[in-house]
Amino acid sequence: MSEIIMPTEFKTTISGIELTMINSRQIMNMGGPYICSVYLGDKFIANKCIFGNFIYSEALDAIFFVRARIKWVFTICFYSIKNDQLYEFAKGFDIVL
Repeated sequence: MSEIIMPTEFKTTISGIELTMINSRQIMNMGGPYICSVYLGDKFIANKCIFGNFIYSEALDAIFFVRARIKWVFTICFYSIKNDQLYEFAKGFDIVL
C-alpha cells in the first residue's frame, strides 16, 4: 500500500497568527490522521503534529495542538509565543474514536 502525502506546504491563520505546515503525511494508512511539521513564521515549533489541529489562546499567548509521540500514542502540547518555548504533557493517550 502506498503512503498518501499531502501538498508539501500549507498555510493557515488562527487568530491572526500564520502557521505553516510542511511534510504532511498519514501515519496509519487508513485515511489519516495526518501529521506535519509546524512553523510560526520561519520559527520551527514542532514535528509530528496532527494536521490542522491548532487552537490559539489569547489569554496565554499560546498555540495548543496534539502531537504524535509514537505512531499510536498522542500528547497535548502548547507553544508559548511569549516565552518561545514548547511544552508537552507527560501523559499520552491512545487514539480517540
